[in-house]
Amino acid sequence: MRILTPCLVMTGMLVWSGMGSAATPSMPVDVIFNEPAEDQSWESRGWYDYAEGGNTLPLVADGAIPSSSNSIQYAWALNAQKPTGTGTIRLALTPTDNIYVSYYVKYSSGYVGSQQAFHPHEFQMLTNKSSAYSGFNNSELSLLIEQSGLIPRLAFANPANVYGVYYDGTAPITTNVWHRVEAFFKLNTFSGSVGNNDGIVRYWLDGVLQVEATDVMMRDGSANTDMLINQFAIPPYIGSGSPVAQTMWIDELTIGTENPGASGTTPNPPSSVSAN
Repeated sequence: MRILTPCLVMTGMLVWSGMGSAATPSMPVDVIFNEPAEDQSWESRGWYDYAEGGNTLPLVADGAIPSSSNSIQYAWALNAQKPTGTGTIRLALTPTDNIYVSYYVKYSSGYVGSQQAFHPHEFQMLTNKSSAYSGFNNSELSLLIEQSGLIPRLAFANPANVYGVYYDGTAPITTNVWHRVEAFFKLNTFSGSVGNNDGIVRYWLDGVLQVEATDVMMRDGSANTDMLINQFAIPPYIGSGSPVAQTMWIDELTIGTENPGASGTTPNPPSSVSAN
Protein backbone atom coordinates (compact mmCIF):
# COMPACT_ATOMS: atom_id res chain seq x y z
CA MET A 1 0.00 0.00 0.00
CA ARG A 2 1.31 3.43 -0.93
CA ILE A 3 -0.10 6.46 0.81
CA LEU A 4 0.94 10.09 0.30
CA THR A 5 -0.93 12.67 2.37
CA PRO A 6 -0.43 16.20 1.00
CA CYS A 7 -0.02 19.29 3.15
CA LEU A 8 -0.19 17.43 6.45
CA VAL A 9 0.50 19.76 9.38
CA MET A 10 1.65 18.52 12.77
CA THR A 11 1.89 20.64 15.88
CA GLY A 12 3.26 20.28 19.38
CA MET A 13 5.19 17.11 18.65
CA LEU A 14 8.43 17.80 20.46
CA VAL A 15 9.01 18.58 24.14
CA TRP A 16 12.74 18.78 24.72
CA SER A 17 12.58 19.00 28.50
CA GLY A 18 11.20 15.46 28.68
CA MET A 19 14.00 13.99 26.58
CA GLY A 20 16.92 14.89 28.82
CA SER A 21 20.24 16.52 28.09
CA ALA A 22 21.33 13.58 25.90
CA ALA A 23 19.03 14.90 23.18
CA THR A 24 20.90 18.20 22.83
CA PRO A 25 22.44 18.33 19.34
CA SER A 26 26.19 18.58 18.88
CA MET A 27 25.64 21.63 16.67
CA PRO A 28 23.12 24.50 16.56
CA VAL A 29 20.02 23.35 14.71
CA ASP A 30 16.35 24.11 14.28
CA VAL A 31 14.31 20.96 14.82
CA ILE A 32 11.76 20.34 12.06
CA PHE A 33 10.59 16.80 12.88
CA ASN A 34 10.59 14.31 15.73
CA GLU A 35 9.50 10.66 15.61
CA PRO A 36 9.09 9.20 19.13
CA ALA A 37 8.11 5.73 17.82
CA GLU A 38 5.49 5.28 20.53
CA ASP A 39 2.42 4.30 18.47
CA GLN A 40 1.29 3.23 14.99
CA SER A 41 -0.05 6.63 13.87
CA TRP A 42 2.71 7.00 11.29
CA GLU A 43 0.57 8.68 8.64
CA SER A 44 -0.61 11.35 11.06
CA ARG A 45 3.03 12.34 11.49
CA GLY A 46 3.68 12.53 7.76
CA TRP A 47 5.16 9.14 6.87
CA TYR A 48 4.13 7.53 3.58
CA ASP A 49 4.93 4.71 1.14
CA TYR A 50 4.93 1.50 3.25
CA ALA A 51 6.01 -0.31 0.11
CA GLU A 52 5.73 -3.83 1.49
CA GLY A 53 5.09 -3.92 5.21
CA GLY A 54 1.65 -2.30 5.36
CA ASN A 55 1.00 0.91 7.28
CA THR A 56 2.48 -0.32 10.56
CA LEU A 57 6.01 -0.99 11.81
CA PRO A 58 7.11 -3.55 14.40
CA LEU A 59 7.16 -1.73 17.76
CA VAL A 60 8.63 -3.38 20.83
CA ALA A 61 8.67 -2.31 24.48
CA ASP A 62 12.31 -1.29 24.54
CA GLY A 63 12.75 2.47 24.75
CA ALA A 64 16.16 4.03 24.34
CA ILE A 65 15.77 6.73 27.00
CA PRO A 66 13.72 7.04 30.22
CA SER A 67 10.90 9.00 28.57
CA SER A 68 10.51 6.39 25.79
CA SER A 69 8.46 3.19 26.07
CA ASN A 70 8.84 1.69 22.59
CA SER A 71 11.27 1.44 19.70
CA ILE A 72 11.11 0.24 16.09
CA GLN A 73 12.46 -3.27 15.60
CA TYR A 74 14.09 -4.26 12.29
CA ALA A 75 14.76 -8.00 12.37
CA TRP A 76 16.41 -9.80 9.46
CA ALA A 77 15.97 -13.52 9.01
CA LEU A 78 18.88 -15.53 7.61
CA ASN A 79 19.43 -14.64 3.92
CA ALA A 80 16.72 -11.95 3.97
CA GLN A 81 17.37 -8.68 2.19
CA LYS A 82 14.75 -6.76 4.17
CA PRO A 83 13.56 -6.95 7.77
CA THR A 84 10.48 -8.99 8.59
CA GLY A 85 7.14 -7.20 8.45
CA THR A 86 8.26 -3.82 7.17
CA GLY A 87 9.22 -1.92 4.05
CA THR A 88 10.53 1.51 3.15
CA ILE A 89 8.84 4.49 4.77
CA ARG A 90 9.40 8.07 3.65
CA LEU A 91 8.92 11.60 4.87
CA ALA A 92 8.61 14.67 2.65
CA LEU A 93 10.64 17.67 3.84
CA THR A 94 10.64 21.35 3.02
CA PRO A 95 13.56 21.63 0.53
CA THR A 96 16.86 22.50 2.21
CA ASP A 97 20.56 22.48 1.37
CA ASN A 98 21.44 20.89 4.72
CA ILE A 99 20.04 18.28 7.08
CA TYR A 100 20.79 17.16 10.63
CA VAL A 101 19.61 13.70 11.75
CA SER A 102 19.73 12.25 15.25
CA TYR A 103 18.50 8.88 16.49
CA TYR A 104 19.16 6.14 19.02
CA VAL A 105 20.19 2.73 17.73
CA LYS A 106 20.90 -0.67 19.22
CA TYR A 107 22.27 -3.74 17.42
CA SER A 108 21.71 -7.28 18.66
CA SER A 109 24.48 -9.41 20.11
CA GLY A 110 26.23 -11.13 17.22
CA TYR A 111 25.18 -8.44 14.74
CA VAL A 112 27.46 -8.55 11.69
CA GLY A 113 25.69 -6.43 9.08
CA SER A 114 26.24 -7.59 5.51
CA GLN A 115 29.84 -8.86 5.90
CA GLN A 116 30.44 -7.10 2.60
CA ALA A 117 32.16 -3.80 1.79
CA PHE A 118 28.68 -2.36 1.11
CA HIS A 119 25.34 -2.33 2.97
CA PRO A 120 23.32 -2.47 5.16
CA HIS A 121 21.51 0.67 4.07
CA GLU A 122 19.72 2.21 7.04
CA PHE A 123 18.73 5.86 6.38
CA GLN A 124 18.66 7.65 3.03
CA MET A 125 17.82 11.13 1.78
CA LEU A 126 16.84 12.17 -1.73
CA THR A 127 16.44 15.53 -3.42
CA ASN A 128 13.93 17.46 -5.50
CA LYS A 129 15.50 15.81 -8.56
CA SER A 130 13.79 12.56 -7.54
CA SER A 131 10.08 11.76 -7.34
CA ALA A 132 8.13 11.09 -4.17
CA TYR A 133 8.41 7.32 -4.78
CA SER A 134 11.73 7.29 -6.60
CA GLY A 135 14.05 4.34 -6.28
CA PHE A 136 17.32 4.96 -4.45
CA ASN A 137 19.72 3.43 -6.94
CA ASN A 138 20.91 5.76 -9.69
CA SER A 139 19.02 8.76 -8.27
CA GLU A 140 20.48 12.18 -9.00
CA LEU A 141 21.75 12.26 -5.43
CA SER A 142 21.28 9.91 -2.49
CA LEU A 143 22.71 10.62 0.96
CA LEU A 144 23.17 7.73 3.40
CA ILE A 145 23.65 7.25 7.14
CA GLU A 146 24.64 3.70 8.02
CA GLN A 147 27.43 1.49 9.32
CA SER A 148 29.64 -1.14 7.76
CA GLY A 149 30.72 -3.92 10.07
CA LEU A 150 29.56 -1.67 12.93
CA ILE A 151 31.94 1.09 11.81
CA PRO A 152 30.06 4.41 11.41
CA ARG A 153 29.60 5.48 7.79
CA LEU A 154 28.25 8.44 5.86
CA ALA A 155 27.98 8.11 2.11
CA PHE A 156 26.54 9.66 -1.01
CA ALA A 157 25.99 8.53 -4.57
CA ASN A 158 25.17 10.41 -7.76
CA PRO A 159 25.53 9.62 -11.49
CA ALA A 160 29.19 10.68 -11.37
CA ASN A 161 29.97 8.07 -8.69
CA VAL A 162 27.30 5.39 -8.97
CA TYR A 163 28.92 3.15 -6.39
CA GLY A 164 29.17 5.91 -3.84
CA VAL A 165 31.66 7.92 -1.84
CA TYR A 166 32.18 6.74 1.74
CA TYR A 167 33.36 8.46 4.89
CA ASP A 168 34.05 5.95 7.65
CA GLY A 169 34.65 6.48 11.34
CA THR A 170 37.20 4.61 13.45
CA ALA A 171 35.54 3.48 16.69
CA PRO A 172 33.14 0.55 16.25
CA ILE A 173 29.58 0.63 17.57
CA THR A 174 29.19 -1.89 20.38
CA THR A 175 26.27 -4.31 20.33
CA ASN A 176 23.37 -4.84 22.72
CA VAL A 177 23.66 -1.25 24.01
CA TRP A 178 21.78 1.88 22.98
CA HIS A 179 23.89 4.52 21.21
CA ARG A 180 23.03 7.98 19.97
CA VAL A 181 23.97 8.78 16.38
CA GLU A 182 24.02 12.27 14.89
CA ALA A 183 24.76 13.06 11.25
CA PHE A 184 24.94 16.24 9.21
CA PHE A 185 25.09 16.85 5.47
CA LYS A 186 25.47 20.28 3.87
CA LEU A 187 25.38 20.41 0.08
CA ASN A 188 28.22 22.19 -1.69
CA THR A 189 27.79 25.62 -3.24
CA PHE A 190 28.17 26.61 -6.91
CA SER A 191 30.26 29.05 -8.90
CA GLY A 192 27.98 29.55 -11.87
CA SER A 193 27.11 26.00 -12.88
CA VAL A 194 30.28 24.45 -11.46
CA GLY A 195 30.10 22.80 -8.07
CA ASN A 196 32.55 23.86 -5.38
CA ASN A 197 34.36 21.44 -3.10
CA ASP A 198 32.86 22.88 0.09
CA GLY A 199 30.11 20.46 1.07
CA ILE A 200 30.18 19.13 4.63
CA VAL A 201 29.57 15.70 6.20
CA ARG A 202 29.79 15.00 9.95
CA TYR A 203 28.96 12.00 12.14
CA TRP A 204 28.89 11.87 15.94
CA LEU A 205 28.62 8.68 18.00
CA ASP A 206 27.46 9.34 21.55
CA GLY A 207 28.55 12.95 21.17
CA VAL A 208 32.05 12.13 19.87
CA LEU A 209 32.87 13.34 16.35
CA GLN A 210 33.74 10.28 14.24
CA VAL A 211 33.61 11.67 10.71
CA GLU A 212 34.22 15.15 9.37
CA ALA A 213 34.90 16.31 5.82
CA THR A 214 34.48 19.90 4.65
CA ASP A 215 35.66 19.59 1.04
CA VAL A 216 32.89 17.44 -0.42
CA MET A 217 31.19 17.91 -3.82
CA MET A 218 27.78 16.22 -3.89
CA ARG A 219 26.08 18.23 -6.67
CA ASP A 220 27.43 19.67 -9.90
CA GLY A 221 26.29 20.93 -13.30
CA SER A 222 23.78 23.49 -14.54
CA ALA A 223 20.85 21.06 -14.08
CA ASN A 224 21.58 20.75 -10.38
CA THR A 225 22.13 24.31 -9.19
CA ASP A 226 18.64 24.19 -7.64
CA MET A 227 19.08 20.70 -6.15
CA LEU A 228 17.88 20.54 -2.52
CA ILE A 229 17.22 17.76 0.00
CA ASN A 230 13.46 17.13 0.26
CA GLN A 231 12.94 13.49 1.24
CA PHE A 232 13.99 11.34 4.19
CA ALA A 233 13.56 7.57 4.12
CA ILE A 234 14.13 4.52 6.30
CA PRO A 235 14.72 1.61 3.89
CA PRO A 236 16.75 -0.99 5.82
CA TYR A 237 18.30 -3.26 3.20
CA ILE A 238 21.06 -5.86 2.85
CA GLY A 239 21.45 -6.47 -0.87
CA SER A 240 23.40 -9.70 -0.57
CA GLY A 241 21.03 -11.09 2.06
CA SER A 242 21.63 -11.17 5.78
CA PRO A 243 24.42 -13.64 6.61
CA VAL A 244 22.84 -14.35 10.03
CA ALA A 245 19.58 -13.67 11.82
CA GLN A 246 20.13 -10.22 13.34
CA THR A 247 18.21 -7.21 14.63
CA MET A 248 18.52 -3.46 15.00
CA TRP A 249 16.28 -1.12 17.00
CA ILE A 250 15.67 2.58 16.29
CA ASP A 251 14.18 5.17 18.63
CA GLU A 252 13.70 8.94 19.02
CA LEU A 253 14.45 10.08 15.48
CA THR A 254 14.96 13.83 15.14
CA ILE A 255 15.48 15.82 11.93
CA GLY A 256 16.64 19.41 11.80
CA THR A 257 18.44 22.03 9.77
CA GLU A 258 21.53 24.05 10.52
CA ASN A 259 21.04 27.33 12.36
CA PRO A 260 24.47 29.02 12.73
CA GLY A 261 22.81 32.01 14.41
CA ALA A 262 21.44 29.96 17.30
CA SER A 263 23.04 30.64 20.66
CA GLY A 264 24.63 27.57 22.20
CA THR A 265 23.48 24.17 20.95
CA THR A 266 19.90 24.02 22.19
CA PRO A 267 17.48 23.60 19.27
CA ASN A 268 14.39 25.70 18.69
CA PRO A 269 11.28 23.46 18.98
CA PRO A 270 9.01 23.78 15.94
CA SER A 271 5.63 25.47 16.15
CA SER A 272 4.50 23.31 13.23
CA VAL A 273 5.88 20.82 10.76
CA SER A 274 4.66 20.46 7.21
CA ALA A 275 5.00 17.25 5.21
CA ASN A 276 4.18 17.85 1.57
